[in-house]
Amino acid sequence: MSKKIAAIVLIYICTAAAWFILGSTILYRTNIQDDKLKDAVGQLWGTAQVQKAPSVFYETKLAVENKRIESGKTVSEIQTQTITNYIPLKSSKIDAALFLQHRKKGLLWYPTYIIKFSALYTVSNDTPEPRDIFLEFTFPSEGAVYDDFRFIIGGKKLENIETSKGTIKQTIKLAPGQKETVEIAYQSQGLDQWWYEFGENVSQVRDFLLTMNTDFKEIDFPQNSISPTQRIPTKDGWELKWQYSD
Repeated sequence: MSKKIAAIVLIYICTAAAWFILGSTILYRTNIQDDKLKDAVGQLWGTAQVQKAPSVFYETKLAVENKRIESGKTVSEIQTQTITNYIPLKSSKIDAALFLQHRKKGLLWYPTYIIKFSALYTVSNDTPEPRDIFLEFTFPSEGAVYDDFRFIIGGKKLENIETSKGTIKQTIKLAPGQKETVEIAYQSQGLDQWWYEFGENVSQVRDFLLTMNTDFKEIDFPQNSISPTQRIPTKDGWELKWQYSD
């Protein structure tokens, strides 16, 4: 009897060890291929997206006198420099809807998503002179697909828009104190993360509201991000708000 029990225990231990080795091998090979698989998913579906706020600025000219010594004499030369003056957006009203759609590659599932983005920005000329205000909008990811794209300034939809390195640059002529609205919208798709950044050369954010709706409950806020100021549970996910006055 004891021999039979010992044989059963031995068979059990050998079987468990075999399954453990097999599982470890599969896990190791899967983790080794994770980066390659994620790159493949990114090429097929899209990568993580980082949408930056538009840059708004106007340019001024400054005459600078440069002096140099030639043959023992002082020679003056006037050069014109272009100075870029960044200005904050007057207001930002943003709606982002995330729809989770997992994709399987190999033995792993990856969190891919569809993003519906729309934003209404207000640009103003707070200087005492008429200005050509430049607005630069950069798409969140190179090589991604942007469906149903709209770019509307003052209620007029722009057609035949040209991009340079994923950036659109438009000129808005504004009188002193004049305001204009800019509407931007698109649908795209990405992987893992979606970010909205205030952008570079920004020292102040005014009248800001970002509303995000999700069709999933589990959300992770990565390091260096800002938690929402309001969370409202919905049937399938969340309504999240980031709101700041100044």
